[in-house]
Order: sequence, then structure tokens, then C-alpha cells
Amino acid sequence: LAAVRSDSGALEYASEELRNDREVVLEAVQKCWWALGHAKGEPRKDREVVLEAVRQHGWALEYADPVLRKDPLVVMRAVRSGDFAVSVKRLAKPQNMCDEPSFMVAASCRLASPGERAPVLFTTLEWSPDRSEILCEACLLSGLQLRCALRGEASVADLAQALQHELSKEMVTKDAAYIHVQLDGLDAPLSPFECERAVAEFLQ
Repeated sequence: LAAVRSDSGALEYASEELRNDREVVLEAVQKCWWALGHAKGEPRKDREVVLEAVRQHGWALEYADPVLRKDPLVVMRAVRSGDFAVSVKRLAKPQNMCDEPSFMVAASCRLASPGERAPVLFTTLEWSPDRSEILCEACLLSGLQLRCALRGEASVADLAQALQHELSKEMVTKDAAYIHVQLDGLDAPLSPFECERAVAEFLQ
């Protein structure tokens, strides 16, 4: 484990037992996604390990267990990792997953996937007095408050984009490409797969 911590490439020369050890492989993958290619057995089936690898580089999906290649969140994380969407589409199982319009819309949405490290915006919504706009107020645990207004027919993707844009104006959170939006009254943050829903649905 100490060797992997100093050099993720050390996993290539480790015993088969260590290459099948989740803790060792995760440590290596956190340093470099390529280490997943040297893993054996169970770590390639471990969702957390694979998610960490594809977060860094979509090509890591090649080394994931076929079951995880069917996992929409794993594939989405791979698509979002950079310029390897074509390769990811080839590797995803079923292969047509990334060709579905709804999946690609979700992948392009600013909403973070469940479990992904991203700022959490606690958000309240209300209609403007003339019901022509939806007024949004959001705050982070740090106390930072954000406000924006959306057209009445706006989608969840529009909400996420507007809030992420406001957040990006703050220097301390400039690199927050994705966000969690926790709407008042809901038990969990909005999912990227809800991005085509109308925001107005949450006001009815």
C-alpha cells in the first residue's frame, strides 16, 4: 500500500492478491485512473473504484466490469470526463445508451450525479407576483446566497445552469462545474436524469 501511495504504477508489479484488493486498487486509482487496468477481479466490479477512475478519464470504462458498463451514472461520469465521448459510447453496454437523447441531455446538465463531490445548493422556488417567472433563492452551507429568475417554462436543466452560472461568479467556487440542487421539501438533491422536467412541477 505504501508503494502504491508513492507510485500508482507499482500496482502493475504487485501480487495478484494485492491487485484484487479493493483498498490497494482504490488508492492507486485515486492517483491515476490507469491503475484500474492493472486491477484484477473484484475491484473492477466495485462501483466506487470505477467511478473514481472514469471521473479522471472516460477510457477507464474499458477496464470496468461489463455490469458497470450498463450503469447510467458510471457511463455519465465517463462521458463528462473530457474529450473521449466517442470512445465511451463504444465501450458502454448496451452500446446505444449514449445515443439516447435523454441520456445525452442528462450528461450535459450541470447537475452532479448522486454521490459526486460538488457544492450543495439548498434552493427554494416561488412564482413571481404575475406568475411569469420562477424566482430562485439558493444558499450554501458557507452562508453564500444566490438568486436568479427563470422563465415560467424553464426546465430543471435551466435551473441548474442558472445557479451554476451564479456560483461561478464567486472566485472561491469558480471551478464548480457541477452542483447538487436540494429543493426545499425534497429528501434528495435533483438527479441529472430529471433535467428535462419542468421546474414549475415543483411549485404545484
